[in-house]
Amino acid sequence: LAQVRVVSPPPTPSQAMVRLFEQKDPEQRYYIVDGEVYDLREWIPLHPGGARWFSRSNGRDISPAIHAYHANPKATVYRILEKYKVNKADLCKDLKEITYPGMNIPPFVLPPEFDAHKEGMVPTFTYKDEGILAKVQKKLSEPVMRKKIRQMDYLFDAVAAGIFMFHLFLCFPVVYYGWIHPVLLIPLMACVRTSLAGAGHYHCHRAKTGWWDWADMLFDIQYVGAHVVTYDGHVMLHHFYTNSPADVKRTAFTGLLTIPRLWRVPVNTIHRFGNFLTGMVIRWYYFNKEAEPQHSEWPLIKHVQFFAIRGLMYAEFAWALYYGAAVVWFGQFCMTLWWNLFLIVASHDFEESETQADLTPGQDWGTFQVKHSFDMYVTGSPWVDTFLTAGLGTHRVHHLLPYQGSGFANIVSQPTVKEVCEQSGMKWDRSRSFFRREAAHPGQPLPAGSRPAPRDSAEGVWEARGGWVPGGTGVPAGLEVHCQLDLHRVHGGGLYLRASVMHFEFCVFCLGCRSLGSGRSQRHPRATPCRLVPSSGSRSGTFCQGRGRGGHHHPLTQ
Repeated sequence: LAQVRVVSPPPTPSQAMVRLFEQKDPEQRYYIVDGEVYDLREWIPLHPGGARWFSRSNGRDISPAIHAYHANPKATVYRILEKYKVNKADLCKDLKEITYPGMNIPPFVLPPEFDAHKEGMVPTFTYKDEGILAKVQKKLSEPVMRKKIRQMDYLFDAVAAGIFMFHLFLCFPVVYYGWIHPVLLIPLMACVRTSLAGAGHYHCHRAKTGWWDWADMLFDIQYVGAHVVTYDGHVMLHHFYTNSPADVKRTAFTGLLTIPRLWRVPVNTIHRFGNFLTGMVIRWYYFNKEAEPQHSEWPLIKHVQFFAIRGLMYAEFAWALYYGAAVVWFGQFCMTLWWNLFLIVASHDFEESETQADLTPGQDWGTFQVKHSFDMYVTGSPWVDTFLTAGLGTHRVHHLLPYQGSGFANIVSQPTVKEVCEQSGMKWDRSRSFFRREAAHPGQPLPAGSRPAPRDSAEGVWEARGGWVPGGTGVPAGLEVHCQLDLHRVHGGGLYLRASVMHFEFCVFCLGCRSLGSGRSQRHPRATPCRLVPSSGSRSGTFCQGRGRGGHHHPLTQ
């Protein structure tokens, strides 16, 4: 009988996750900064930026938080840290033994093979005085610039409040009276929701007091964000470890690629709808039950804000259904969701990062952030686009200076950042357009079988997994034209999905394209092959020589 074992059934993934958090030491109090260990229990409730930042970052290296979120930390933060420094010799432990291999976050948002103790999983950076970040911070610390940035923050909040009032006007009186036709109302509501998410995006980076960050709840309103967890997953992981395996944002969006190609849009749309109905409330419940250091919980005002935004979103849904505007609500839901998803995945090369991101230890943090982030624009006006891109208009400045509280502050800071980058030898490339993007190698078709080299440019890159065959007739077997594209104008203004991230792969000769120079849309018959020929002096690099009307040459990018 002593040898008899009772074998329990294997736990479900949700049970395993709960057990993982139950087994963690809720009093785990060590934080790593620049290779030193600190016990910050006494400091947590005193932190001016709010105690919530410490709730999941224990057991991690928080060096990026010290350097990227504090101006001149050596003169300010380091004095405080000295009071809480732990003698590593007294611990009788290696640093790996006091850090969590799973980064103290749910395992489902990390790659299956992730282990923070393994080399190459969590990048380490340097924060030298001659680095880009330090130089920019020094210039922005001048009294004139500090005053201007504060003014921009207040102006940004005022505009966000005005947009929020307009949002309420659209969702209730306009839906009730039918003042605007659904064809116009749906895109208008999508634009307004995206704009509010832009305000919420920046508020997620502000001090977690419940007052200065009053709008971070609006990050949820475009059905993609989740402000309950973004203070950690977005701010403390994505921004600190961009394009690395520890970047949970990359994992979340490239996870779509595990779904069969034709099912990605419907499955993710249904998933997001379920998340809107019940998922976020369930996540709030379990998130607040997880073990965390003492005094690092949300203040009461943040719980009130969470239920306020959930209640508003439920009220909008019920109002639209009750007054016969279900088509409007579901139309704006789908348009808002996918507009924002496309913006997010285009602002970083998440998928390329698996093979092309250089994660060599010891890189300058500021250089890495600028190099691996892309600005987005819709209208070309940064003051408008900071809202229409959900806060991604000045994305490079945002990643370099994540502590800045508004898109307007980033706009007035961008000339300084650009100047410092160019002085440091970094090319300041064009922003990415939501509708159109030029090729990175103008006039230069790729040789057969080649792959583009890793790049620093924010421009496009051709990729053909079967290799380009310039001059060949039709599309060779295995080629299938896997071009990396953003959203392009085709057929009089239609949208072309960016294949590089979502892997929606199309055969060029089946889509048709805009005639070069004439501006007229031309469509090749489906059975008519295209001819891939090298170009001379064209920005697109490779041409499709179709047999359609007029025999025009069309750039493959379109």
